Amino acid sequence: MILAESCSVNDVGDGRKRVVADGSTVDLAGELDFSRPATSLVEVGFPGEMQQFGVGTIGFGEWSAREVGVVAFDQEYAYQGGRFRIGSAVITDDFTRVQTLAHMGVWEGSNFSVKTQQLGGEPTALISLFEQIAIVERELGVELQPKLSGVEVKRTGSFVPRVLKLVPGLGIVTVRQLSEELVSGLPEWNGYPAAGGELFVLGEGEGATLVLVGDSAFTSIVPDASSLESAVLAGAMGLVAKWTPPVS
Repeated sequence: MILAESCSVNDVGDGRKRVVADGSTVDLAGELDFSRPATSLVEVGFPGEMQQFGVGTIGFGEWSAREVGVVAFDQEYAYQGGRFRIGSAVITDDFTRVQTLAHMGVWEGSNFSVKTQQLGGEPTALISLFEQIAIVERELGVELQPKLSGVEVKRTGSFVPRVLKLVPGLGIVTVRQLSEELVSGLPEWNGYPAAGGELFVLGEGEGATLVLVGDSAFTSIVPDASSLESAVLAGAMGLVAKWTPPVS
């Protein structure tokens, strides 16, 4: 799970509103601290392959590169109003101990950055991927728009755009657009009435998770282990998430 709050950069504004990488908008409300940065994740389908892109604040891309061992960027280009950098590192599988060369491509604009990673192959393949999408930086986030036919942002199945944010006193919050597919995995009984819809408690003890089903958003919460259970439930009961799809 990738969270931009691992960077030392604050989110734009108070962090309650964010443009998702597919052009949607997420609004959060409640008596909570939403100022931590957020990460937006989307999967983009290219001819013959699928690629995940992550969007965060300006330091997110470089932080992501360091996390996989990239200590320096070997290539740098001016691209789409920002700069595009490529770095590589050898990563070792924790179980098999097999080593693979990983390439990280990072685009940095005025306030946000975009990253994607590939294993094996040539680092220049990342240039080809970025050339097939338009990077539109807005005040509250970055939208990735396909430039060529056969390229599309996935919005169905397992590849749904989502926003991840660490909310102090609550936990890791993941917001996705509400869909029948997501709701079908919930228990048959009703959830607890909450400010943002119905709240479901799944599992017990330290492994329990919370799901908030609203009018437009499906929100998953992995509780903060350092918070009291009552505080987490109170925060979740007061949380409101709204998902607005992009204008066609």
